[in-house]
Amino acid sequence: SAEEVREEIRQLVDRAAATGRVPARLTVRWRDAVGDDELWRFESAVTLGGVQATSFLFEDDPDNGPEVVGLLNWHGMSLGDPAVDLAWLSSAPDAAGTVHSSYSEASDRTPDSALAVRGRLLAELEFARWLVHGDAMHRTDIMDDAAGLLESLAEGLRENDLSVIAARSEGVDSAMDALNRVPATAAAGSNTSMQTDAYNPADLLPGEDAPDAPEEYVGDATEDLRDVAESDLLPRDESQGDPSGAVDEEETGTDSADEAQRAARAALQRWTSSSSE
Repeated sequence: SAEEVREEIRQLVDRAAATGRVPARLTVRWRDAVGDDELWRFESAVTLGGVQATSFLFEDDPDNGPEVVGLLNWHGMSLGDPAVDLAWLSSAPDAAGTVHSSYSEASDRTPDSALAVRGRLLAELEFARWLVHGDAMHRTDIMDDAAGLLESLAEGLRENDLSVIAARSEGVDSAMDALNRVPATAAAGSNTSMQTDAYNPADLLPGEDAPDAPEEYVGDATEDLRDVAESDLLPRDESQGDPSGAVDEEETGTDSADEAQRAARAALQRWTSSSSE
């Protein structure tokens, strides 16, 4: 339930603060968010426990362009806050508005005006989870790295109030750029224990000091799709087919659909190429 999710986050914030490594500004920010009743009025949904850009499987349909045909990483599936699967958008601000809009249109649940805010909160708390994990494992290297990320996050904040990011007009601060380097965590639901097998320190700690980690883990990356080639977006020149310069309305609609498909295919190709590197 929403209250169980809220209580889990309250405990996480308290555990992180107890380490003495969380900047006071973040502790106040997170506790204010936990205490804001407006943020915790949502209907629970089935979640994967932390979707990333690389969680989607696409198929290039010859008529409609790339379509999502599958999702990966179901091991963290649970019933809980839908914001869990949208937290990754905090490190992809250019895609956030479109994704949130499409998600809301496709959802049959009560509109959730605080969804984006909770998503941002959960993204920030990944650093806190990393800190708590290091504390539980008595790993000073992990704790030092998590503390550094938290310091960067605190320094990059423009406002203490989480609600200011709801409109997504300012983008993310510098620390959030490192979010996709934090190993993914399985959804905990009402279980507040740390799931240590969900962390891979090697993907967070740079250089030779990185601890050993399972080889099969692959870091998630979010590709910026803004720079789709202009040739894939420019409309065709139809003036030669009609001396008056008029274009048949049905033909225009077909061309627009073709252009959208070409742009989508170009974006998918860029995304696939980036993920494979």
